[in-house]
Amino acid sequence: MIAFRMITFTNIALRTIAGTMVCAAALVLVACIPGPPDSQNLPREEPGQSGTPPLGEDPLLAKLDQFRDNYSRRIVEIQLQNQGKDTVIVRGAEVQSTQFEDPIRWAPGSKGTVGEGTAIPAGQTKSLPAPLPKARCSQQSPTAWGTTPSARLSLQGQDSAVVLPVTDPFGVLDRNHGEMCLEQETARVARLELAPSLEVLPGGETAVMRLAAIPQGGAGSFTIESIQGTTLLAEDPARPWPRNIEVTASGDTRELMLFVQPNRCDAHAVAEDKVGTLIPIHVSINGIRGTLRIPADSGLRGRLYDFVVSACAQRAAADQ
Repeated sequence: MIAFRMITFTNIALRTIAGTMVCAAALVLVACIPGPPDSQNLPREEPGQSGTPPLGEDPLLAKLDQFRDNYSRRIVEIQLQNQGKDTVIVRGAEVQSTQFEDPIRWAPGSKGTVGEGTAIPAGQTKSLPAPLPKARCSQQSPTAWGTTPSARLSLQGQDSAVVLPVTDPFGVLDRNHGEMCLEQETARVARLELAPSLEVLPGGETAVMRLAAIPQGGAGSFTIESIQGTTLLAEDPARPWPRNIEVTASGDTRELMLFVQPNRCDAHAVAEDKVGTLIPIHVSINGIRGTLRIPADSGLRGRLYDFVVSACAQRAAADQ
């Protein structure tokens, strides 16, 4: 009996000692695992130093476009798409391009503005109209400039400007730059403009526009290779428009007669017209070919609309 109790005690003691050793080992392991550092010893992150874009993970996207009714006015659209979760208020925007002497700037106007800027809600895109400055022209071809434009934005709540790359999917800057440089070259020779008058011929289905080439008194020349119709106006097949006309910098003003007829007679031809009275003139100068777009002034534009409506009405009556 005594022997049994001694064995039991011995077993209990051994189990107790083993358990004590396991606990001690566990305490040693716990002590070896590094705990969280003292938060007071962590470096403090200054605002704006996290590497996160100012607008979070979904920044603004910027691209360029141009509405057709702004072709002659040389106004482009800085389009900003808000991919973030919150409304962004843009207080100013400009695009830097080596093709122009100054930045292409938009400033807040009255339409769609909030305070001193324009609001772009999450998931929406807004177009900010910006006039083009003077083109920087040289003997380089338009494709030789090559520097990707960038947008610089002033946003409400941001102390510093936000700089974004800009895409130009329709080649708006290249096209305008080429046309503006061509205008500079030809303007040294002669100025092209449409006379404000419009002569409607008997029968009412044909009218005459007059294109004037006004010499600037310098040197040189350029060639009017052809004149192109528009969505609204077409040449009279019986009296084609002038082609391969040399224009010189000296001499008297030269006047070219353009016999026009309606190009379209559907209901939207006049009601939705944007560029129907902007006449494309294909020219060449010093080995460079391009297109000048000569606008009709407001008086001539109204006369052309009246003519197209009247001539189309006569066509419709004749077809009945």
